[in-house]
Amino acid sequence: SGPGDLHNHTECCTVIHQTLRTAFERVCPYFASVPSFGSNWAWNVAWKAKDQAAGGQSSEVGEEALKMGRLHSDDDLDAILEKTLGERGPLTFYDAESHRGIFGVPKPIRQAIQAETR
Repeated sequence: SGPGDLHNHTECCTVIHQTLRTAFERVCPYFASVPSFGSNWAWNVAWKAKDQAAGGQSSEVGEEALKMGRLHSDDDLDAILEKTLGERGPLTFYDAESHRGIFGVPKPIRQAIQAETR
């Protein structure tokens, strides 16, 4: 979605988030450092509500992904991630702690997302 640092998150991230909210019931921003970009980078994941998705699968999967960091211990979350994603090989970046950080949006950015009108 674009730059995601405290000084530049309103350039793209908040606008794209707001645009996605017009088409999807659920939109969740997340952030990670991309060294070659020179700042944190922001993305938004969006999905339809359970009753709009085929068999409700989309909403259930998305909701579980967001809840994972809040409802599970680090050990449990690491086991879930390994079971879900580990078949492709060992995870080198993504684990419970990075999950919490990626989806742990700083308060000023959460406030900017809520205030966005573009």
